[in-house]
Amino acid sequence: MPLIQDNNFSKDAYALRGARLSLLSGNITPFSAELGLTLAQTDWALASFQAFLDAQSTAQLERGDKDLAQEQYQVEFDEAYQHYLRIKELLLAMITDSEQDRELAEGYGIAGRAPQNYSDMCTYIDTLIDKHDLLVTAGDTRIAPQTAVDLLAAKKVDLVKAFNTIGVEKQESAKAYDDLHALYTEDTQQLRVIYQIATLIWGKASPNLIAIGYAPAKPRPGGGQPDAPVNFAHTWVSPDLSLSWQECENTTSYQLAYSTDNELWEELYSGDQLSHKCEPPIGKRWYKVRARNSNGFSNWSNTVSYERMEEPPE
Repeated sequence: MPLIQDNNFSKDAYALRGARLSLLSGNITPFSAELGLTLAQTDWALASFQAFLDAQSTAQLERGDKDLAQEQYQVEFDEAYQHYLRIKELLLAMITDSEQDRELAEGYGIAGRAPQNYSDMCTYIDTLIDKHDLLVTAGDTRIAPQTAVDLLAAKKVDLVKAFNTIGVEKQESAKAYDDLHALYTEDTQQLRVIYQIATLIWGKASPNLIAIGYAPAKPRPGGGQPDAPVNFAHTWVSPDLSLSWQECENTTSYQLAYSTDNELWEELYSGDQLSHKCEPPIGKRWYKVRARNSNGFSNWSNTVSYERMEEPPE
């Protein structure tokens, strides 16, 4: 189960927002009547996680389509560029012995530097084709094969199509991310309202808040919560990692959590034992523990980390 560390809704990262809405959607039903939520609020909570996932998926797909369109455009540009250069080299070879090389090159539409961008490419291709048509009409025999010129014209059509597709995909991608941001903003407001209702009924330190995606307030001195566990430590005996802590007074259970990035936390164990043994995967993880009683949770213990380097046994 994801563990939410704060209630700063407007600054949730997308991963945190997804974890928060996942808890709310999955667990709101048994609390809805107790909290006095309206039907509209309950319906929104139940659908919020899937709606957020759908909006994220759409935005990611549209970005992928935009990236593919950009790649396809680059392919079309490169092909048009290379074919243009081959025709230019052929025509230059035909006039290379002439004393009027520059003038002839302009007549063939191949003077100047190579095309550097989309606008250049289209202009250069159009110029070469127009000059070719004029030379054909004039009966000049020093011209590129008609099939090569026709192929260049076809490559320009493909290039223009690819360029226009990029424009469409950019617009669709931007709209998908605008829609995602709008949903995020709407969800932020809804989350804030339900949080205010929940803390009004349960209080800000209630453990019930965890089940629906909120963080209980940190315990205050004299609030009745237990002290944070001390002497939290780990011991590695392959293939198991043992995590242990000292018993806390006035405690009914403990909650052990882990993280792969020291930011987003997941529950690893919940119960009344003073230790927990697990077989961690390859890589680094962080761990911490807190105590709980009927008044709420303690502060977290110190954080320990362990990085497993060896492969698990066969």
